[in-house]
Parts: sequence; C-alpha cells; structure tokens
Amino acid sequence: MLLRVWFLLLQHGKFMMSNLNKLKNLVFGKSKSSNIKKKFENIDNILVLFDDHNKTGVFFELHNALVEALSYLKEDYNIIFKPFNTNISTENFSKFDLIIAHTRLNSELIKFLTSLTEKKFAIGICIADSDVINQSTLLDSFDVIWFNSYNAGKQIRSDLNKFHAFGLNYENPEITGRISKATSIQILSSRFQNSLIERPKEDEFIEFLSSPLWHSRYYSCQIRRGIESLSSENTLISNRIKPRFNLMVGRHSFHNGNFKVKGDNIVEIGSFCSFGTNVGLYTVNHDTRFLTTQGYPYRKYFNTIHPGANDSPSLKRTKGPIFIGSDVWIGDDVKIMSGVKIGHGACIAAGSIVTKDVDHYAVVGGVPAKPINKRFNEATIKKLLQMKWWHWSDVEIKSNKNYFFKDIDDHGLEVEA
Repeated sequence: MLLRVWFLLLQHGKFMMSNLNKLKNLVFGKSKSSNIKKKFENIDNILVLFDDHNKTGVFFELHNALVEALSYLKEDYNIIFKPFNTNISTENFSKFDLIIAHTRLNSELIKFLTSLTEKKFAIGICIADSDVINQSTLLDSFDVIWFNSYNAGKQIRSDLNKFHAFGLNYENPEITGRISKATSIQILSSRFQNSLIERPKEDEFIEFLSSPLWHSRYYSCQIRRGIESLSSENTLISNRIKPRFNLMVGRHSFHNGNFKVKGDNIVEIGSFCSFGTNVGLYTVNHDTRFLTTQGYPYRKYFNTIHPGANDSPSLKRTKGPIFIGSDVWIGDDVKIMSGVKIGHGACIAAGSIVTKDVDHYAVVGGVPAKPINKRFNEATIKKLLQMKWWHWSDVEIKSNKNYFFKDIDDHGLEVEA
C-alpha cells in the first residue's frame, strides 16, 4: 500500500519534501499531537466558567478584564458567566457551543472539563498562569487557548490553537514588585512621547517594557479570533496580520505577503487594514554616532554588540513607536519609518517611504511621502471618525449594509433608513 501511494505521487509530480508529513498521515494516520482540531459549524452560545473563590489579586483583575473584553462581543454571541463548583450540573451544557474556563491549570475546573467525554461542544481556556511549562500537557484537551503573556505563550506547544490575550499590566503587583507604579507609568508614557529613558534590567520587565498598552478592545479582538478559529473560514482572505510581543493588531487586518516589522520598538495596527506586498515597518535604524554603523567589528574583535544596540536605543536610532489606525490601505513596497502615526482611513501609494505623520483619510505618496489629497471632505471625515465603524459588531456591520455600498465621494455619508 505504501509503495503504491508513493508511486502515484511520483507519477503526478506531487512528491515534495514538504509533503512527507501529509504522506505519513495518509498511510499511518494523523498524529495525536496534530493541531488539526474538529471544526464546529457555528459558535453562538458561550458559557464562561470561572473560579469564584479568589476575589482579589491578579486573577480577579484578569477576570474583570475578560468580562470587559467579552462585553464588546455581546451582540455577536450569547455569553453567560457562571462560577464553578464541584457540584455543577452538566445537563444544560448541550445548549452551549463553547465552554470557556477562566482558571489556573491546577484547578478543579480543569480536572472537571478534561474529564468530560462524548462532548459536542468546544472547550477553551483563558490561562491565569504565567508559568505553564510544567503543566502544558493539560492543554491538549482544549480546542482553543488564550494565554496572558508572550512569556507564557512560548511555553505552550506551537501545534496547539493558541492566542495572546490579557497582557502584562503596570498595576500588576507580580510584575511591578521591584519598581514603583509611578516609575512604571513614567516608562510607559515615555515610549509614547518619544522621550526615551533608561530601562531597568530585570528579566521580568523585558516583555512589560517592550509591549504596547494592551487594552480591552484588543483583548476582545483576540478572543474573537480564537472563537472564529473553531469554525471553517469561508471568506476569501489573504494573510492575517498576527500580533506579537511588541505588535498590537486589531480585527481583520491583512497583508498580501512579505510583511515585516524591523526592530523591537512598539507598533500598533488598527482593524480592517489592507497591506500590499513587501510592506515594511522600521522601528529602529543603525546608530550613526560611533566610528562604524556595522555590528560585525564589535562582535569579531571585541566580543560584544554594537554600543548603539542596547535596551534603550537613542533618538539617533529611533523616533519612537509606529501607530497605524483602522481602515488603512497601504500599497506594495511601502516603507514606514519610526515615530510615524497614520490616521484612520488613510491610503499610502505604492513605493512610498513614509517619514512623517499622515492625517485621517489622507492619500499620500512619494519618496518621501507627501499629501496628494483627502478621500472625503472635512465634514464627512468628521462624521466617519465619530462613527468608528471599525468598532461595530458583526451584527451592526450587517445591519448597516447601506453605508458600505454607498458612493460617499459623490453622494455624502447620509443613507436612507
């Protein structure tokens, strides 16, 4: 049987090294560790089970963050919160399409959910732990996983269906135990004012000081992404822009290939953005203050890094974070430099190098990019910024279909009821 399958693949020219795993699965069956999970037809009704015994501390703060994030999804999903106890009845579980546990990995709630058999609903978990490496095998039973920091996310196997949510917060005493709240706020604020100061060297602050100010709308987008991953995607899409420790991305933003973020300074991208091919965001440059801008001589002759490549890059290397609003269209081969803020609804012409801020709904292009025109008049732009349609729920978007099919440029924003 194996030789026959091998021969047929060779005959049709389909045998490639990248297909060896597919061939293995075809002949021997799918590996148990595969990240291919069962797809569910619809996720409409969601039950959130949580530990109710801890009313204070980090877990309680994370629970409040979860409640706030899910409040943005209440028009698209029927969400019910319920405290867990060991006497809970499973009779009504069949009414739900997804059960989300918000708990720690060593809890009775985890034992309860992983013991369920012949379930027809999906199960997810919002992990309240930062250290999961010793208990990560418990996560195999879950269809979707939300982790609370990228440090925790690295400890979860890459083949599992995982999403970042509930990032580190400057008010979290576990994170800021050796640094005052005032200093934390100063550090966070300085990043957004392009006024760089020396960062503490403690390991636990690396992610904290290198990450955006995660907010509840971002959390809701990440929870939505996890929920939507449980169902098959029938809409044609390109490549989804995925967040990372220094990159916060909104809802349904895509690129056409070879999208890159250079440097570890902060980048924020809004929702419903469309990026072409070869778009690059450059948050840092080489430092020009020293004898050479190249790092090789320092590594080869002095066994160290370039003096400009430290934890606190000077203003010679960066002008600060990059902020890109929602509904932004960026053409092919565009480069955006550090410190730039691009407004909502803006359009960047292909091949441009953007070195200065771009207004809302402005069209810019060139090297360096300069204003060409505005998509709409100022009155219409003002209304669009008040609408903030990119924050609408799926239900609200569908119910406002007329807005999306109206030629606003010729006929204005007003639509018939």
